[in-house]
Amino acid sequence: MILLNMTFAVDSSLSDTFLSYIRDEFIPALKKAGYRRPLLTEMRDPAHDGAGHTFALQFRAQSAEAAEAFEDSIAPLVLRKISGEWQGRSACFCSVLDVVYDSERDD
Repeated sequence: MILLNMTFAVDSSLSDTFLSYIRDEFIPALKKAGYRRPLLTEMRDPAHDGAGHTFALQFRAQSAEAAEAFEDSIAPLVLRKISGEWQGRSACFCSVLDVVYDSERDD
């Protein structure tokens, strides 16, 4: 199992639009493509003094191939928004992690 993480820094003026896009478009696209257990979180104590919000979206891929497919076809959906429509008001980085232990799984 592979955990994919996308961390976003979003300007306060964009946060509502960003959250709507992630919840209403991006997460459904992830689920439709077979990625599992999406979890969207927000940093509780941002260090940047109210200038924006930091969000993390985590979800699971069944295989290395699925993680690569995410990087090739799904991630560009949101990255286009960041580099185009939201340029200068948002940033993103992605991490791909191997799940070493998951207390929710028996196997």
